[in-house]
Amino acid sequence: MGPSERGNVAGVRLLVLGGGGLADLDDEQRPLWYPEDQIPQAGIDSSAALATGLRFRSAEDTARDSLAEAGREAGLDTPAFAARERALREAG
Repeated sequence: MGPSERGNVAGVRLLVLGGGGLADLDDEQRPLWYPEDQIPQAGIDSSAALATGLRFRSAEDTARDSLAEAGREAGLDTPAFAARERALREAG
């Protein structure tokens, strides 16, 4: 027996699984925390995404860029912040 959808509350879907548990689900239905070594990566076709210009980048690049963007949003890249940081370092 495959999964059956039992509701949709605030964007959350409850799936009732058959005897096979997560193995009963299609790849697209599996939760994000599903062990990666059990997801058949070879079965995921990303050709359509690549054809539209999607590019993959490393987790390191993503983390670095996310941190830099957070700093910009918080004003950490302004001359005033740099001057304050320099003054605190010199005083310390």
